[in-house]
Amino acid sequence: MRKLTFTGSTEVGKILLRQAAENVQKCSMELGGNAPLIVFEDADLDLALKGALATKYRNCGQTCVSANRILAHESIAQDFAKRLAEAAGRLKVGDGREEGAVIGPLIEEAAVEKCERHVADALSRGARLLTGGGRHALGEPSFSPPCSPG
Repeated sequence: MRKLTFTGSTEVGKILLRQAAENVQKCSMELGGNAPLIVFEDADLDLALKGALATKYRNCGQTCVSANRILAHESIAQDFAKRLAEAAGRLKVGDGREEGAVIGPLIEEAAVEKCERHVADALSRGARLLTGGGRHALGEPSFSPPCSPG
């Protein structure tokens, strides 16, 4: 093998780098994504909303290219947050085989707990919860509705 490339968690990346170091293996790592979506003052808000929904909620946000934070210019931030919360609140949560369902379960209970910690942290720092924020009424342990702190 000439080179090891990996995209994923920092935890797994460290393991792979330790293993590769034994053979002085060339490596490229894309770890622990930190992908912002930035909405500028002159943005087309309808287009920005469409892009935000596509990147944030694709595969329940469980892809390495999902936006993990959205930054909007202060002049449009409140309007954009309101639009995003309304749109996220309309996303149908359910089994992926169910007609119209676009939000399925998170990969495991630990992922739901991580989401809950993120929401609690944001609220403790002054964020306002505009939609979601709790476990979904489906009763499945790994369902969490789309959240939009404002």
